Formats: sequence, structure tokens, C-alpha cells
Amino acid sequence: MKKIFVIIILLSSIIKIQSFGQQSSFAEFGKPQDSTNFEIKLNPDFFLLGTLSDYGGRFYSIDREKQIDKYYPYEISLMHYLTKFIFNNYQIKVDTVSLIGNKNSKMFSKIMANKLHNFYDEKGNLNNNIFDSEDKKYSFITGAFVRYGAVIQDNFYKIHIYNSSKDKVILALLKDLYCNKIAYKSLNGIPNSDIFYFEATPRLIKYFNTVKSENKSIQHALYKGHESTEHFKVEQNKLIESLKNTFK
Repeated sequence: MKKIFVIIILLSSIIKIQSFGQQSSFAEFGKPQDSTNFEIKLNPDFFLLGTLSDYGGRFYSIDREKQIDKYYPYEISLMHYLTKFIFNNYQIKVDTVSLIGNKNSKMFSKIMANKLHNFYDEKGNLNNNIFDSEDKKYSFITGAFVRYGAVIQDNFYKIHIYNSSKDKVILALLKDLYCNKIAYKSLNGIPNSDIFYFEATPRLIKYFNTVKSENKSIQHALYKGHESTEHFKVEQNKLIESLKNTFK
């Protein structure tokens, strides 16, 4: 029942959202570029940074010196995916601890932990001015999407984070990457959460498609058994209509 309750909140909450859609013309703000001949350049560092948890602060509940991250039971496929990703891009074999039940699984590597944590300040927030190229921005958002995002319909997407300092970073990057239609919802509670609904550009969709299957695996594990219910479908349709009206 708990998962159903969460779904109802998330899908119904779009009725009261704050829109960040740009009021200026596309020519003034920046027109999304054509993606026909656009070549994806995934930056491994920034893709991984996008996936990292920072619930309550990056160093709140991990071993800063050697732990890369922790993963909820429904994210176990992501941990295995990232294990291969790290080996393929850095030739580093990480150590993992997979736990059953409701306990978190964990990933360790002193080398990778040191490398990634150099991008954070002492408080566990991302350092300023690290997003100095488009490929870094695209890669970070792609990392955030694979773990915290979902496809709503067609080119409508969302990224949902909890007690995270990524909120301002995600909003700024979406704007920088020409997402002219962005809606934001903040849910106060335990935990606090921030949801970004947005219309992705053709180039951003190309990046998202590289991790589409892994994202689907996570979403299926999170909402297992509920996607096919009539209530879920009704609420999803309400969400889509609300987004269309908001983004007119």
C-alpha cells in the first residue's frame, strides 16, 4: 500500500505546480538545436556525478574515503550497471555488497571515491563552476535521469529527487540545455522532495535513450505491479493533461 500512496501523491501533485517556462522568444532565449547530426559525448565523471545520492548531503551516510554510493533494493540493477560502466571507462574493479530485504546495497573503491568526491566541497555540495562544457551538462543530467527520472509520455520527462542539494543544479542545467518548458513541484514532508517535469529537447532525448532500458528497469522495480492498474493509468493521464495545459 505504501507504494500506491506515493504514486497517488506524485501523479496528483502536478495540479499545483510552478512553471519555469521561458516567456521570451526562442530566438532570444536560445532555440533547441537540431539533433540529426548531433554526436553524443558522454563524460564518465559527470555521468557518475549525476547518479550519486546526496540525501541529507553527499557525505551524510557514506564512508567518504572509500564508498562510491549506496543503493535501495529497487536500484540493484543500477549498481550492477554502474559496476560495468566504471570498469569499461576507468578499468577499475569496484567492490560491491548486495544485501537482501530492505537493506541498502553498497559500492566501494578508494580510487573512484576520491576522484568523484573531489567535485564536492566539505559540506557535501557540488563545487561551483564545474559545468564548463555542454557534454558535462548533458552527462550529469543523463546520470540524474537514469536513477531519478522517468519518461512520462513522448518527450515529457521528470526527475524526482529527495532531500537533495541537486535541485538548483538540475534546474540551471535544464535551462542551459534549452529546455524551454519546465514545471517544478516541491513536496514538503519526510522526506522533502523536488520534482522537475520538462519537455526534453531532441539532443537531450538522444542522451536519455542511451540509458533508457536501465531507467525502465529501475522504474519497473520501484512500481512493480502498479503500472498496469486502472488507477495508475487514470492518474498518469491527468498528469499528462496537466503538463500539456501548463506548457501551452
